[in-house]
Amino acid sequence: MRSELSWSLLTPKPIHLYLKQHGEYITFWNGIQMPYSAALCVGLELIGLWPSPEMKEKIHETYRRLYYTGAFQNRNWDRIAEGGDILVYFKRKMQVHVLNNFKDVSGPELFELFDLTRARIEE
Repeated sequence: MRSELSWSLLTPKPIHLYLKQHGEYITFWNGIQMPYSAALCVGLELIGLWPSPEMKEKIHETYRRLYYTGAFQNRNWDRIAEGGDILVYFKRKMQVHVLNNFKDVSGPELFELFDLTRARIEE
């Protein structure tokens, strides 16, 4: 298990990690690993911005690619990766956490949470 996963349970803020091997950022948030784009969509709904169908499809493609190449170090979610709506799954898992910790967040504060300049780079 990556240390970021444990840290994400201790802080309400998302933790970002750049995976050089995969060329993608992943986010650890409330004990859940997800593509950065999925975490951003969950956060943006707080300020009334929802993903387009094209964005949703891109998130699904990214998730499946990362999942099947081992980026999440977990192969227990085949059903969700193949047939489920992964974005809806993340929103449901995060709903209480996000509402409890970020219900009054402003746009600039939200964007600061998703600032990739603070992301750690996996060697």
